[in-house]
Amino acid sequence: MKNREVVSLQPLRNLSRVETHYRRKENQLFPYLEKHGITAPPQVMWGVHDDIRALSKQTTEAFEGRNLSAILENGKKFTKAITDMIFKEEHILFPISLDALDESEWIDIRKGENDIGYAFEGPAGEWPGETDGSEVSRESSNAGEEAGRLELDTGRLTLNQINLLLKTLPVDVTFVDENDRVQYFSAGKERIFPRSPGIIGRNVQNCHPPKSLDVVNRIVGEFKAGTKSTADFWIRVQGRLIYIRYFAVRDENDAFKGTLEVSQDITDISSIEGERRLLDWQDT
Repeated sequence: MKNREVVSLQPLRNLSRVETHYRRKENQLFPYLEKHGITAPPQVMWGVHDDIRALSKQTTEAFEGRNLSAILENGKKFTKAITDMIFKEEHILFPISLDALDESEWIDIRKGENDIGYAFEGPAGEWPGETDGSEVSRESSNAGEEAGRLELDTGRLTLNQINLLLKTLPVDVTFVDENDRVQYFSAGKERIFPRSPGIIGRNVQNCHPPKSLDVVNRIVGEFKAGTKSTADFWIRVQGRLIYIRYFAVRDENDAFKGTLEVSQDITDISSIEGERRLLDWQDT
């Protein structure tokens, strides 16, 4: 029976990979459409993406619970929703995108694709005129080193050291300025939530699904008003416990300067018991 269950679930798992396709749209394509004032289709589609995600979860749970009627009901809704979305993409979203975006924007989108991943097929190749940016990156790094160390409140670091430090932290960091624009995200090796360079400069309200918009606005509003300085949440993502914290960033005069989002996988941390002292450490 176990083998039969694995076989029956595999097509569903394959179909559920469409989630990566939707993340690519939300993090790669939508930010560029917003720059051209095209906001309605992305907002509507993001809401439908979440509906499809819910149907995917419900269908999987029905399979795992061997609930035949729920499998048939949710499975039909799930596949129809995906098919309907494909139609909307091919007849609305993609024609609008091809008409609105210029060559340089498509090249930028291509450069950020690896950060999100691929649903069913990998990249066919480089976009015509695309470069990997390594030379520019080296030049920027050298320029940063030549600029010397930056004087911080408690020490001096080069730009390269600051960048490496932020990439090494065991957390995901995203900074949104006082004008609600995303200005930075850390590029660690194992990000919890997908990010790509396309979100830089994006309005933070457009970085969240429509159903979360009201909460996002309330948090930022409280931070700006000075009535709150933190907001904490914890959720389950693919069986892992994720701790998400928002901090109001203020200057020495207590003026609001932005919002810092810090996300961390605390699954292993939450199970720690007893002690492990420095002298107990072994190179294993």
